[in-house]
Amino acid sequence: MLQQRIGNRTLSRLLAGGMASRPTVRATGRAAPEFAALVRRSSTTGMIQLVRSEVQPLRRGVGVSLDALEAYRGDIEGQLADLHPEEVARGFIDLTRVAEWQAQYATALGQLRTALGAAGLGDDHTVLPADVMARTNALATCFHAALIRLVNIRHALNQSLEAYGFYREGQEALAEGSALGEEKKRTREEATSSGSGGDSSGTAEDRVTTFPHKGKHAPPPKIAGKIRAIERATAGPGETALYLTNDPPTVVGWEDTARRDGLLLPDGFTVVHRFNEVIGADQGEATSCIRIDGDHGHPIIQSGSKTGFDSYIERAIEQYLKDADHENLKRVAVYLVSVGLDPRRYRIPPEDLP
Repeated sequence: MLQQRIGNRTLSRLLAGGMASRPTVRATGRAAPEFAALVRRSSTTGMIQLVRSEVQPLRRGVGVSLDALEAYRGDIEGQLADLHPEEVARGFIDLTRVAEWQAQYATALGQLRTALGAAGLGDDHTVLPADVMARTNALATCFHAALIRLVNIRHALNQSLEAYGFYREGQEALAEGSALGEEKKRTREEATSSGSGGDSSGTAEDRVTTFPHKGKHAPPPKIAGKIRAIERATAGPGETALYLTNDPPTVVGWEDTARRDGLLLPDGFTVVHRFNEVIGADQGEATSCIRIDGDHGHPIIQSGSKTGFDSYIERAIEQYLKDADHENLKRVAVYLVSVGLDPRRYRIPPEDLP
């Protein structure tokens, strides 16, 4: 019923005439949550990146008519047709729920048309906003029942657009970081190849010859680089997580990156991080996530386990919520966006979103 309450509040603002024709922008430069996608900017170019425009509300006016409702529904149907496949695949919008609202709207519209006909009124007949909100008569109640379903779908579309915007921002940040990492790697390789071959060439990472944690999480040579075989090797009860490679510099590089870019948890010791590439397997599944415990780390599954990435994030958020620690809640939200995850899926309050 939360969605229904959200829809009613939105409907109340819409019909009360308090909503301007353009979205309001706060002092931070971000729009109010429902319209945040309007000021979405590329992390690399600074240009506004619109996946698609948000669904605008019905305009303020003298009243609401059946013709206006149908025109509004047409706008919404067009936005549903323009959904990006990733929005649906990643669960940013629940199309099953949308279909329920569409069916409810069709029923309510039929009842509205019957009520208008019984009163000898046409589809262009308008009802005052105050009457719709108060549902002062049967006709106003029919208008309200139809309109609230459209408002709910509009809200779901705009939420999905914003969530997809967060996801796109995170993907841009990951791509930018990956490009930077490749450039650093090329620089190190050039420095090593042009050096004298002694210990002074390259970086400390280039000179690493020992696998972290005494090789506990190194894959056996026969399966190194073979992710399916590594998944099978980690699948049994109590099996150790394994990296994709047994190359020490590569693994040390991953662990150092996690220490630098990962999320420090409330214990002040543990760090978790999510890469944009598979780094190994844990509990029988390939993963791009890692946990760092002081001087060493190892791959961790993303979800489905109390020792998975999502569980660590959720427990951290739970602790920060308990402590009313909004600074750290914002820090977690910014981190999740940076690795391509929507912070709202982890139940971070709206006021703590970036």
